[in-house]
Amino acid sequence: MPSADAAEHQIFAIECFEDRVVRAELTIRQGTTLIQALESLLALPFAPLVDRMQDQSLDELVAGNLGVNGLRAKLDQVLNACDRIEFYRPLIIDNKKARQLLVENQRRQRATARSQPKKPL
Repeated sequence: MPSADAAEHQIFAIECFEDRVVRAELTIRQGTTLIQALESLLALPFAPLVDRMQDQSLDELVAGNLGVNGLRAKLDQVLNACDRIEFYRPLIIDNKKARQLLVENQRRQRATARSQPKKPL
């Protein structure tokens, strides 16, 4: 009978691109760290990160761009059953700038709407 230490979990890895989502499932042993799971993921043929691994080392690739279940994660974090490893893309625009552009656009639209003559009822 297997001991509780040898229990296995299913985890998921997801990387989103503009045109597709890459998802992989992996069975790990209890106590597996994030770095160990990443090394196992890279052995899969269509796993997240595989197409970018040729240019960078694993440490360079995941530095600051990695999370588990929506929260930033460290490589020594122990994974639990059903955890979701997420690979984050670099931001195209930061949130503050995006909000500024949205407000400017809304102001322009309101000004345009006010400047147009009203139609008679």
